Amino acid sequence: MNIKNEIIFISVFLSIFAGLLVILFEGCSQTQLLSIDVASAAYDCSQEDVPFSIYYIDRDSNFVVESVSARSEIGREITLEISKNSLTPILIEFSNRDEHGFHPKTGFLYPITTDFSKAGAFCASVYFKLFLNSTDSRDQIRKFCSYFNWKRFYEKVCEYENPFVLDEELLCHDIASGNFSAYSFKIK
Repeated sequence: MNIKNEIIFISVFLSIFAGLLVILFEGCSQTQLLSIDVASAAYDCSQEDVPFSIYYIDRDSNFVVESVSARSEIGREITLEISKNSLTPILIEFSNRDEHGFHPKTGFLYPITTDFSKAGAFCASVYFKLFLNSTDSRDQIRKFCSYFNWKRFYEKVCEYENPFVLDEELLCHDIASGNFSAYSFKIK
């Protein structure tokens, strides 16, 4: 091989090697971006032009609350940076009150579902109560919660027209103590 061919070979080799490194490091990322369609959240709660708050667990296992002015956000997506391969509860609470005096809520459990619903909001609310009321580290809480069957819990909660009539405290207590069963689903 002459010098010119060696230089071409080395430059091609380095280009391929650099490309593989980029793919490798992108695949090892522990975070991912999740886009939320604000219009579908507002539609689920029949809310338009109302300020709201988004609650979620970020990539560093921090509980995050973001207040959003609905006028500026309806019709566009909000992107959240979350932990890859971890259950992430998303809860949106509107600032106005419904006919019963409660703030309308919608949400979902990613990646179980990305459809906004009352059932998703209730599941997210239970997760947040477990997360915020524990004395363990955030990573320990997330690990503990990863052992719970949230998919099956979500499916059961979907059976209720308004899951917020359920005794959320009892559910949280039973999940945290390891005594969760079908009997944990009781109306307040």
